[in-house]
Amino acid sequence: NTERNSHFDDFQSLLKETAQLIISNLEGDSSQTELFKLQGIIKKFEESKKRILRENKVLAELKTTLESVDKPWEHDVYKMFEDNIKCIDNVSDADNNFSTNVEDYVELLRNDAVMESSEVQGAYKDPWTKLPIQDPVQSNTCKHFYERTIVYGILKKKKEFRCPYLGCVHTIKESNIIKVNV
Repeated sequence: NTERNSHFDDFQSLLKETAQLIISNLEGDSSQTELFKLQGIIKKFEESKKRILRENKVLAELKTTLESVDKPWEHDVYKMFEDNIKCIDNVSDADNNFSTNVEDYVELLRNDAVMESSEVQGAYKDPWTKLPIQDPVQSNTCKHFYERTIVYGILKKKKEFRCPYLGCVHTIKESNIIKVNV
């Protein structure tokens, strides 16, 4: 700031010297014209000086505010976050098994998505046990088939649940289940 103020003072003294040179060396209208030009320059200089001083004051206040703000890395929550990140980085063994886990998961999804028809294989498979259905029941909303003992076992625990077939959005309730004659 002191260096900047000395530059401002140097520039002001240069402007005064320029004004004195204009007055002493030029006469009449030409000196008047040059003095008006110099006056415009002085006004712009003063406006710029005020603006710069205001901005410097704001910057100093911002700097003070930023220095007084809590540093996030000093908080316990941030330290816990860093610890969790380190734990994730240390799980390199899981990365090695990731591709096989993904392949297993995709295969499981494929199995869930396949609903075999009775014409092709002769029997439907229960979506939970993946075994052929012995005592079939059917949802009258989505028309999917299930093993009776499995469905009623789940319905004892829950009043209703979503159909387990992949992509089916229907809800299974006891009132929606119908017995299928084989």
